[in-house]
Amino acid sequence: MRRTVITAAMLLLLGSALPVQASANWFNSWYGYDYSPSTSRGYWYNPSFEQPRTSPGSVAEITPAIVPEIAPKLAPELAPKPAPKPAPKPAPTPGDHRVEKIIDTGMGYWGTPYEFGSDRSNTSTFDCSDFVRHIFKEAANITLPSDSRKQGSYVQDLRNDVNRISELKRGDLMFFMSYQGSDSKDYAGINKSKQRITHVGIYLGAGEILHTYSEDSGGVRTNLMTDSAWEHRFLFGGSALE
Repeated sequence: MRRTVITAAMLLLLGSALPVQASANWFNSWYGYDYSPSTSRGYWYNPSFEQPRTSPGSVAEITPAIVPEIAPKLAPELAPKPAPKPAPKPAPTPGDHRVEKIIDTGMGYWGTPYEFGSDRSNTSTFDCSDFVRHIFKEAANITLPSDSRKQGSYVQDLRNDVNRISELKRGDLMFFMSYQGSDSKDYAGINKSKQRITHVGIYLGAGEILHTYSEDSGGVRTNLMTDSAWEHRFLFGGSALE
C-alpha cells in the first residue's frame, strides 16, 4: 500500500473535503493517509499505529467516488497526470535520406554477378567500383568517378576521409589495399598511406560492408569485417556526399 503523509496544518484546511465529521483535534492526532491505487481507497490513520484503527470515528475512508475530487488536495502526486508528450524526433537531414536510399538501392542488386571490368552501360554484372558508381547515380543522382582509386581521391577532395573504421558513418565509402593474407601480422609494418586502392565498398555500420568482389563470392553481398582480411586491408573511408 502506498503511503503519503501530510501535515496537521494541511489537514485543518482540508477538513471540509472529508466525507466524515471530525474535529480539529481529530486531525491533529490522525494525520496519516494510506492510498491503494488498485482499489482507489484511502484511509486517514494515526502513524503511531502499524495499522489504521477501525473504531468508529477514528478512520475516514476515502471511497472511489470521493478520490477524484479530493485526492489532488490531499496529495498532489495522487492526482491524475496527462500522458507525457513524446519527444519530437529530430528532422533527418537531406544527407540521411540519400544515404538510406543509396543503401536500399544497393541491396536491391543483391546477388548480381561480379565481373572485373564490367560494362558500365548495364547492370547485368558489376565490379566493385561500377557497383558503387551505379547506385550513387541511380539513388542520389551523384556521378562518381569510374574506378576505385579516383573514387578515393573524390572523397579526399571533399575532406571527408577518416583512417579508422570506428570513425565511419553509415553510407560512407571504404577503400582497401591488396590482399596480403588473412591475419593482422600479414600487414604489420606496411605503410598504408603508400598503398594503392584496389577495392571499394559501402559501410553499413556495426562493422558490415556492402560490396562485390569476386565471382566465387556470389556477387553483390555483405560481409562482417571484424577480425577479417577486410579489416586489415582497410586504408581509409568517408562520405561521398557533399
